[in-house]
Amino acid sequence: MYQRYAVFFTPPPGPLADFGAAWLGWDARHACPARHPAYPGLDLEELTHTPRRYGFHATLKAPFRPSEGVSEIDLCRAVQHLAGELAPVLLEDVAPTYRHGFLALRPAGGSAPDTPLGQLAARVVCDLDPLRAPLDAEDLARRQTGRLSPRQRQFLSDWGYPFVLDDFAFHLTLSGRIDSATAENILTALRDLMPDSLYKPLAVDALSLLGEAPNGKFLEIGRFPLGEVTT
Repeated sequence: MYQRYAVFFTPPPGPLADFGAAWLGWDARHACPARHPAYPGLDLEELTHTPRRYGFHATLKAPFRPSEGVSEIDLCRAVQHLAGELAPVLLEDVAPTYRHGFLALRPAGGSAPDTPLGQLAARVVCDLDPLRAPLDAEDLARRQTGRLSPRQRQFLSDWGYPFVLDDFAFHLTLSGRIDSATAENILTALRDLMPDSLYKPLAVDALSLLGEAPNGKFLEIGRFPLGEVTT
């Protein structure tokens, strides 16, 4: 059993998942490093250092410690059951964008609470929260930075993560913190290496449960398709 777990969207096995693993340098599905694509003038080892440990993903339920008495089997069953109740969401307008100091694949239409994507994310956050242990003092201190708004601080207290519900923004991370000039260089590389056909359209079609290994890397435990009801 891992110390912490997370519920992410991860692309299904195929070209996009392979590209994302190589771009970040970590394949969470196969629990192994992946070779970065070569591109002149870019040090992807450095530029992707921060997001690498999580693998290529969009956060739905941020890393959490399970409540006392909750086993990994309990988590798998809960995520699978919830996935069966949710409908897939098709995103037609996804693109690499630079926002909030980092690059990610984001839907141009956003993921507001009244959108199907926002509603899906809210179900994941709320329905699975009884399985989450409260944040300890160290986690609170680490996440409760001065950049958080009062509402985000309340979300952190209530749900264990500040960027949920009204402040949720779906994104598949492609870099750590970078400046705008570096972002332009990376966007040029992405246009050359990552054709639109890899991610347009993008179907959010499953929930993935991942666990955090002792070395800090996240490993995929299971990927549960949306809309497949289990008994």
